Amino acid sequence: MSRHTGPLLTVDIGNTNVHWRLFGADGAPGEGGCHPTARAEVAAELVACAAHDAGGVPVVICSVVPEAEAQIRAALTRAGRPAAALGRELPVPLRTRYEDPTEIGPDRLANAAGALAAVGGACLVAAVGTALTVDAVSADGTHLGGVIAPGPEAALSGLLSRVAAPSLRRLAPPEASAELLRTTPPLVVPGTSTAECLRAGLLLGFAGLLDRLVEVQQSAVGGAAPVLGTGGALPALLPHCRTSLRVEPELGLRGLRAIWLTVGGAT
Repeated sequence: MSRHTGPLLTVDIGNTNVHWRLFGADGAPGEGGCHPTARAEVAAELVACAAHDAGGVPVVICSVVPEAEAQIRAALTRAGRPAAALGRELPVPLRTRYEDPTEIGPDRLANAAGALAAVGGACLVAAVGTALTVDAVSADGTHLGGVIAPGPEAALSGLLSRVAAPSLRRLAPPEASAELLRTTPPLVVPGTSTAECLRAGLLLGFAGLLDRLVEVQQSAVGGAAPVLGTGGALPALLPHCRTSLRVEPELGLRGLRAIWLTVGGAT
């Protein structure tokens, strides 16, 4: 199996945000950014600009949003930098026990590859974004499977779309509901307002859910294993989790680089 070296531009297109990072030949992180997936045209312009400035640097993409991926790939092509997508032009080197490997999201595989490269052995990956997932990776690099639940923002959105109570309905705008998932101020329990009650329920409830899912997944790897955490909603849960996590905000991007270094791609 050939091994590639050199700088690389990585792009992770998620349901909520587009993250990108330019890595140097030594793996040192360089220019990068994070932009809402709903405004993929903005991310496309910035990523294409970075690709152009980086000259002949290869570009690899992990995406779970086809429409946003199409915009970003088109911008990269216009900049003369066609990209290799994980699972298509860029092969996935990880084995998986999924009955149908095409069902597993490339973001989860990129995270698993990043975690395996970081710890060099069995590990768990807890990702808290639009979905909350905990995946198990064996010592030999096999993706053993995982668990999936709604993330706190998705759960909150679903709740607010189904209630009629005015005290809840006024929390529906994104900017208002986002306030509920801040790391500060301290939680008030029991809450004495609808917002306080909902914030406590979300943060404590999802922290407890994460703890329980990690506990269950530890049995898949035969005992205690390092837990790497990632995802935009994770910081809000961390103060309330009992699980010890190693936080890696750009785990998927690092996983893309680890995969590219191993198998390369048609870039």
